[in-house]
Amino acid sequence: MKSVTLLQMLAESILPHAREEIARHKWIESEKARRDLGQKAVEDWLRRFWWRFCRWRRLEHVEGKCCWSEFNDLDYAILRRISMERGLLDAILTRMKGDGTHIHDNLEIILWAIENSEIQFQRVEEFLLLIDINAARLPIPHELRYASVA
Repeated sequence: MKSVTLLQMLAESILPHAREEIARHKWIESEKARRDLGQKAVEDWLRRFWWRFCRWRRLEHVEGKCCWSEFNDLDYAILRRISMERGLLDAILTRMKGDGTHIHDNLEIILWAIENSEIQFQRVEEFLLLIDINAARLPIPHELRYASVA
């Protein structure tokens, strides 16, 4: 029998939050089109926003803002343990979160670190491994793809 930790019991799933975002997107896009777009709007959100949505949830998880059950509970709040070089970590997180139009992936952050000779590349690499943004590449759950959204 598998034991469940307190953190696992308190963790939330991202799925209800995704459903809310899908419903909001469906409403907005249907209003623009002046008709109910239905499943087409659901598919549009999943195609355009699912990965970014998961990415934000991953960052919230490692920063300790919210514990999401879809991510490893050992990663929860892992960045809170870092006190030294907080400025460098915050600069990396700012790039990962983006400016509303563009979010930086690991390669872009590595190139940024290489271009800035005052940045210790090894620390950037260690922070990227801790954040593990690729863990946010969750497959689209079947229940989101085909469930009707109110």
